[in-house]
Amino acid sequence: MAQVQLAQPMLDSVEYFKKNDPYTYRHILMVFAYLTLLSKDLVPNYRARIREVATSPLHDFGKVCVPLEILTKASPLTRDERNNLEHHTTAGYILLCYYLQSVDHIAARVARDHHERNNGSGYPRGISLNDRMVEIVAICDIYDALTSKRPYRPVSFDNRSALENITIM
Repeated sequence: MAQVQLAQPMLDSVEYFKKNDPYTYRHILMVFAYLTLLSKDLVPNYRARIREVATSPLHDFGKVCVPLEILTKASPLTRDERNNLEHHTTAGYILLCYYLQSVDHIAARVARDHHERNNGSGYPRGISLNDRMVEIVAICDIYDALTSKRPYRPVSFDNRSALENITIM
């Protein structure tokens, strides 16, 4: 089995969210579960799949830098709060580059790019995705966001509507 090593702060982040932000905690676990299921068909190399899937719970690692009052806010975010939240991608990339000692580690790239879109409309860099694992995580992230209740959208999308929206994206 491929060797996967995570620094203690990366593991601690999961516990932090479990204790302080149940939505984010549930979200990272759901994205991990969806990614595990999808990658069986999309990443045929077992060793590569284990290495890449094992780092997926870190896609929102940068949210440790976002104030809890923003992460747990029950009403829609203001523009300033949204800007603060969007910085989690860059914060996650920087922190993971430090802990993993690599600017090109898959976990760091996923943290930075999982809100980018194929048409270049995403953030933080406004680039087109061209990394298979980042694209798979992005799809899992979007799917969970659409099918989960949100403060600004109390009724979640059904499975078909969520998949249709992802297909359009």
